[in-house]
Amino acid sequence: MFDSKLPAIPDNFFRAPTLQHYPVYFVRVCNFTFEFHSIEQIEACLKFFSQKVRPTSRIRLSQAERGIQWIHWKTQRWFERLPMKLLEERRRVWIVPALKQALAKFKGGKG
Repeated sequence: MFDSKLPAIPDNFFRAPTLQHYPVYFVRVCNFTFEFHSIEQIEACLKFFSQKVRPTSRIRLSQAERGIQWIHWKTQRWFERLPMKLLEERRRVWIVPALKQALAKFKGGKG
């Protein structure tokens, strides 16, 4: 789950992996495994799935950006790369409690 607004892999690990590890959180629900690199990412995912009606995913691009072929890759957000089955209501009702439970567990330090 990578987004420019959310903290992900710490810079010192992204440039040159070291023997020291940072925490990576995994949440398995509905035959899918979410991978998070920070607590903030879990909170953002929980906020997204807590919304029954999600906002539009359209992004306004400038005239210059429309001519660039690779701009779609740059503007695609993390939730647009999720499998479509996870966006169904019947799965959302399972995902939200699982994310809440994981957030409580990982914030509490019982990980």
